Amino acid sequence: MVTARKRKSVRWLIALLCITVFAAFAPGSVYADSEYSVTTDKDEYTVGEAINVTSVGPSGSWVGIYGVDEGDYLDGTQASYWYIDGNKTADITKGTTGAGRPKSLTQLKPGKYKIVLLTGAQPTYTQYAEKTITVKADSRYSVTTDKDEYTVGEAINVTSVGPSDSWVGIYGVDEGDYLDGTQASYWWINGNKTADITKGDKGTGRPDSLTQLMPGKYIISLQTGAQPPYTEYATKDITVKADAGYDLTVENAKINDGEALNIKASVPDSDTEAWVGLYKKGDNVNKDTSATFAMINSDRKGTFNLLKDNDTKDRTVPAGEYKLVLIKSGSGNPYIIEKSIDVSIKRIINKDDYKISVDNTKSYASCGTLPVTASAPKDSGAWVAIYKQSDENTNNSKGGKESYFWYYVNGSYDVDKTTGYWKDPADKTTLSWENGKEVDLLHAVSNNRENKDWKNRLDEGTYKIILYGDAGYDYPIPTIENVKITGHEWELTKTESEPTCTDKGSGTYTCKLCGETKQDFIPALGHKLDGKTIVSKKATDKEDGEYAETCTVCHKHVVTGKIAKIASVKTSKSAYAYTGKTIKPIVEVTDADGKTIVENDHYLVTRAKSSKNIGYYTLIVKFQNEYDGTKKLTYTINPKKASLKSVKAGKKTLKASWKKDSKVSGYQVRYSAKKSMKSAKVKTIKSYKTTSYKFSKVKKGKKYVQVRSYKTVKNISGKKVKLYGSWSSVKSAKVR
Repeated sequence: MVTARKRKSVRWLIALLCITVFAAFAPGSVYADSEYSVTTDKDEYTVGEAINVTSVGPSGSWVGIYGVDEGDYLDGTQASYWYIDGNKTADITKGTTGAGRPKSLTQLKPGKYKIVLLTGAQPTYTQYAEKTITVKADSRYSVTTDKDEYTVGEAINVTSVGPSDSWVGIYGVDEGDYLDGTQASYWWINGNKTADITKGDKGTGRPDSLTQLMPGKYIISLQTGAQPPYTEYATKDITVKADAGYDLTVENAKINDGEALNIKASVPDSDTEAWVGLYKKGDNVNKDTSATFAMINSDRKGTFNLLKDNDTKDRTVPAGEYKLVLIKSGSGNPYIIEKSIDVSIKRIINKDDYKISVDNTKSYASCGTLPVTASAPKDSGAWVAIYKQSDENTNNSKGGKESYFWYYVNGSYDVDKTTGYWKDPADKTTLSWENGKEVDLLHAVSNNRENKDWKNRLDEGTYKIILYGDAGYDYPIPTIENVKITGHEWELTKTESEPTCTDKGSGTYTCKLCGETKQDFIPALGHKLDGKTIVSKKATDKEDGEYAETCTVCHKHVVTGKIAKIASVKTSKSAYAYTGKTIKPIVEVTDADGKTIVENDHYLVTRAKSSKNIGYYTLIVKFQNEYDGTKKLTYTINPKKASLKSVKAGKKTLKASWKKDSKVSGYQVRYSAKKSMKSAKVKTIKSYKTTSYKFSKVKKGKKYVQVRSYKTVKNISGKKVKLYGSWSSVKSAKVR
């Protein structure tokens, strides 16, 4: 009987087992195994310090270090910073770099990290052990600023204490990684001084003399290193705010060509030189000229259309991507920028105004011409390009294919006379096009795709021609599909060496279309056969034979067919029973293709003069005509089947009698308790005259008896052997 206490104990054990199983298979769990472990020499490290790891793992294991809050490492969402072998002691910061991680960074930024013992060449990895560590900033080094928050244009005073050769840089928080050099510092100063960093040395690709930062969040970073990845020792976050009283808003940042760009700007009454400029996106405000601008003063307090001069005259601003910039001081340079807003002006396309004409029912040689006629509105920036028909995306701005050749519908371009390649022409020529003018697309401007020049313009194939509605790829309007391009049309114009039946010649070929020449081979002439088939090589049992015809030019035999080799030569039977008559075995021959080779047509058989007596015999197969070789085959004539006359049983005796056969040497008689004659007892009788035999000491029960004859003869090699006839039918008797 199970007591309440026992039932409670059982329930507790089952619950504990369920919890253990769940924990073992929970996602991201650590699989505890006393065999495997990962330890570190300390729990807490300083930036730049070696992190010594000791790990014991299964075969093929490895140890990686991961940021605690950076993502999942088991499924590969987060890459390891560095990793080492899973059965060693080593400084992991000098291990193999993880994918996308710094290749030579010798420290980690302050924070918490996991040291994890794993197996697996690809995620999802299997985890065996882990250790959490902390990396702290080095207390010897620091970087501070006089304030946490600054106004646009204000000095940013930085005090830093760093190691030898350290420096301090200022970076935009959201502009990219600065330790690996993805983001350049705006300016930088020595790492052991107090200075206004906005007056420091200029970072690569940054404005030469800009003395302020646009509003936003920034990082002041103390680092060492002449080249990225840099080593970071301390950081300070700051905020740059717009100056009070300055603001810029836009009613609609995405407008169509011809629509109003309504803006509103606010500036203090004391600033009489503030203005708003419209710049191409990516332009440097201090170096490039604005597309249009408006001064902001007491007369510009409300909303107005920036694309009209004094709200009456249209300002010509082509469609494109722009930025609106509120500039604090109109006369200074470098300017102080208070606010910037991205603006898009989209041009409206009327597809009926764009036409292209190409005859795609014809084929065009790549060395010839490809006449194309296109028309488009003036100043539209329309252009024509040719692509492979199979190119799925011809929009280069979206990762598509570059065209092979192209031209503007209205305009001109300086190109290299030799190649037609438009970049940095060495010997310039100007190609001009007019609206509606027929243009040879293959002599327009080349993108030099796959290093092709004008003498090798396009591969043979099918192409498509697209008319774009502007200077970009955003408006593909009509497309002419399935334009067929062929190669040169070569003809032999000079022979240098004559070809023969089997050997190539050489000569000069000239293109009938463009006159280009090339040296190439002249194909071999090939044999002229007489049509009379002969056996040039007989088949054997080792290799195939060959049929051939004779060339009427060079008189050589030319193989035209195969004679399959001999695969099998045998008699229909290898043993026969004596009949008193001559026995002539049938010979069967097949080739490697499974076909029967016919006697007399392809081989002759020589048989023994007399083949009726008991003994060994040989016949000879001699091949002829398409075949060659000789084969010897052996067969036997054995005694005929013996005749068992009677079986008589007595008390522990069994007597068998059989019919005498004067053609044999003797007999074998056997009996068994089983009709199958399994475990039979056999007696050999050495005289053909003896026709009975009595077995004694036979156990009681039914017994089965058989007899057969044998004859002693010489085999093919002259050795005496016995040839046996078939066993007689079975007779039985019951022993008492």
